[in-house]
Amino acid sequence: MIFLAARFMVISHRLFLIPDAAGLATFGVAGTLVSLMAGTPWLIASFMGVMTGIMGGVFRDILCNEPPIVFHSPLYATVAWLGSLLFIGLLHYQVDIALAAIIAGSCIFICRLLAINFNVTLPKFRFKNNA
Repeated sequence: MIFLAARFMVISHRLFLIPDAAGLATFGVAGTLVSLMAGTPWLIASFMGVMTGIMGGVFRDILCNEPPIVFHSPLYATVAWLGSLLFIGLLHYQVDIALAAIIAGSCIFICRLLAINFNVTLPKFRFKNNA
């Protein structure tokens, strides 16, 4: 039904980013948890959570012949990393795994939606042309 609806309706690009943010949150927390269960140090586990979260979207965009969203969209990997660190911190303070996952995943999701809505980005490096 989605494929048929997509042919007859114009779907906003911003509407597409909502389930993308949900996937980022879900897989970011899941990747962090799996890495911690494998016995990796917390910093490596946080980066593995980021990689797990963003790579699904990167593969999707590459297969669709589009530039990956992570390269030009507001606060994509950054919110995944902060959420992963939050998840690790909650686990360190003995918060239940399910509750920690819900809190960290919700923070990733909400922060990503806020970044999209308000176009919050990291500062960009610009070259000075002294010629």
